[in-house]
Amino acid sequence: MMAKKKSDYLPHDKYLVLHDNERTLRPIVLRLPDPPDLRLIDGYDLPIEEQRFNRMEIPEGLLAVEKMAVQELNAAKGANNKKVVTQYKIQQRFWDIIYSDVKKYAEEINFIKRYWWHRVNGYWFFNRGKPTYISGWHFMYLHVWTMNTDDGTDRPEYRDRDRKEFLFKEYAYGCTETFAKGDEQGYAIANPDGSYDMIDTGNRVCYGIGQSKNRRSGNTNKGLLECGEVCMTKGARTDGMIIFAETGEKAESHFKTKMMPAFDGYPIWLKPLTTSGRDGNVITFSPQTNDYAAEGLWTKISYAESGSAKAVDGWKLASAMLDESAKVLLHDVTQRWRVVKHCLAQGNGKKIHGWSYHPSTVEDMGEGGAAYRILLNQSDFYCRDANGQTKSGLFRMFIKGDEGLDGFIDSYGYSVKGKILDYQAKEGFTQTSTEFLQEKRDALLRGGSIADLQAYRHEKKLFPLDFDDSWLGEAGDIGFPLEKIDKRIADKRANDTIEKGNLKWVNDAFGGDVYWERDDENGRFERSGIPPVMVSNQKMKVPMFSVFENKIVDMYAPRYAGYYVIGADPYRFKNIQQDRMARVASGNMSSSKLSKGGIAVLMCKTEQDAGDNMEQWYGYRFTMSYSYRSSQDDYDEDLLKAAIYNGAMVYPETNQGDVEAYFIRKGFGGYLIYDIDLRTGQKKSTAGVHNIDTTKQRLFSLTKEYLEYRCHVEEHVSYLEECKRIRSMEEMTSYDRFAAHGLALMGAQSLYPSRLADNGDSYDLEDVIETWNY
Repeated sequence: MMAKKKSDYLPHDKYLVLHDNERTLRPIVLRLPDPPDLRLIDGYDLPIEEQRFNRMEIPEGLLAVEKMAVQELNAAKGANNKKVVTQYKIQQRFWDIIYSDVKKYAEEINFIKRYWWHRVNGYWFFNRGKPTYISGWHFMYLHVWTMNTDDGTDRPEYRDRDRKEFLFKEYAYGCTETFAKGDEQGYAIANPDGSYDMIDTGNRVCYGIGQSKNRRSGNTNKGLLECGEVCMTKGARTDGMIIFAETGEKAESHFKTKMMPAFDGYPIWLKPLTTSGRDGNVITFSPQTNDYAAEGLWTKISYAESGSAKAVDGWKLASAMLDESAKVLLHDVTQRWRVVKHCLAQGNGKKIHGWSYHPSTVEDMGEGGAAYRILLNQSDFYCRDANGQTKSGLFRMFIKGDEGLDGFIDSYGYSVKGKILDYQAKEGFTQTSTEFLQEKRDALLRGGSIADLQAYRHEKKLFPLDFDDSWLGEAGDIGFPLEKIDKRIADKRANDTIEKGNLKWVNDAFGGDVYWERDDENGRFERSGIPPVMVSNQKMKVPMFSVFENKIVDMYAPRYAGYYVIGADPYRFKNIQQDRMARVASGNMSSSKLSKGGIAVLMCKTEQDAGDNMEQWYGYRFTMSYSYRSSQDDYDEDLLKAAIYNGAMVYPETNQGDVEAYFIRKGFGGYLIYDIDLRTGQKKSTAGVHNIDTTKQRLFSLTKEYLEYRCHVEEHVSYLEECKRIRSMEEMTSYDRFAAHGLALMGAQSLYPSRLADNGDSYDLEDVIETWNY
């Protein structure tokens, strides 16, 4: 179909969105430029199916002029071997020929002007019916950068992943804006509609980009190109561009096998005057000695002879490529950036003049990986100081491993991920990159050997599908058995038995019996087991002291205390830091009062579970899980329903919310668990734990034990996912579901339910386990 009208085309992308659907990174949304008249965009008159990126072909006239310049210099050289034909002489002769007859070379001059315009301002082309914009750096990468490629062109392919990366980088390079509103921690405050008000600082606010990445993503080549472009277009009279790597030998290799050959392949009319030879250790942009008529940039491109930055201390750098920062020694990650940062700015960062790029895979958290993670955590786009800069001065960027994966890129440069589009199926794709990577992981988990699990960890770190994958420790940062967790998640992915729903009062009678209503769309609870009839909704009355009536009164308690225990992490309004961490954990960064209540129902160890081999126990497993953002009253009522429905006692955190007061006020104080003081034998004055932070060591210890021995029976993937994501004890209060499950494990250790059970009726164990699997 020949597309001639605007209505024939797809709308252009109005926004660039990074970190979309990322659990731990807040999405970054940037406005993209509007297209010019569609008739001026390359590919306008082509059929939509034939619209894709094509390089601008250099006119034969320009190639002929360069050839003519070389021929004239060779002829002048004659037999005199001392007259070497240098690039500097070719450049001078080329421009002498062009300027000798500007009318004759008008077409060539106009092409050079257009090329330079795209180099500075970017480029529009039609891609399968969509007007598509790429940045100037991306334009240059596709047109002039040389590298070994499968298609024999020695030029990079167009990939939509690269488009996103370069767009964000060039935004960051020129960024002078920051957020108009922020909290005392520096985190941006959004408007009610989720947008942000911005203000112009008048100065650049970003030194560069830090990016944890997957292997073989081409980021070294892209970084060398952009840093070289900054040096050649903005770096006049500076110490130029420096290349760092994990070792001096690696930096030298980048310079001699990537940077030097690529620069050598630049069209002569794009190069600054250079006096460097092809076999040197530096590319120098300056006039030749004693040539006072020529102007030059007086700068250079070089490399560091070690991973340390001491050699450049005091330099004024135009750009710095710091490749594989996570692979250098732990101390050097921080020290190297501290030195280089001061080389890229003046006035202690007040005036940023340079640019840096810090891409790295993270293979060993024991080397520089931990320090590199800290550097990226200090590069949060949404956390700025009064000058608009992040703590590190960098912006953090992450692209998932299934984006731009070799073998999963269609003919238009789009990634075949998530879902195969109709036209991609016609091109022969039968599997997405997401499926490919996930199946490789699942196969290793199913193998289960030590070697398989080591390969599994390696696979996740080299091709991360989530930002947290990059930082996977060898055995988990806090000791959780991550391999067992991932294996169980993979098993449940193929056989999910969870049912979602809500608990309701029978006949809407508060405090009466409770029933389960399935609701796959809006269910607050997850259920993996049904409480037996002999336990569910079975109540009795016990004498308890009521602080509200200041006397002993009869209160409801579960008839069969101790068979089920509920952990309750109440609904709360967190402080600023906790609120921010909770938003990160949930993936929802826009809510200003984000808090969830957590509920976890644990079937305790049964009389059948004799012996110490926890792996063979029937009981000691979770049957319900809940993490929901609601009001305090809704949460308390849901918790009471869960207790009555399961015949369970409740172990809450009591310094948040009002769970204890609510249960006593409603006449259900007998459902609360009070710890027993082992020294005195008396129950403590408040139910559960007063402050979860003071008992987190015990909570994490019980959780680790549960995951080690009971992970193979755990049904609730949502709980396992939180166990995977949590990286430290300090983060616990931001993971409501995880905290609730931990509280349930603590409650199951209490002696108090057995005391209450001694006052209740007895029951036959066979009656209460026959309906376990619904």
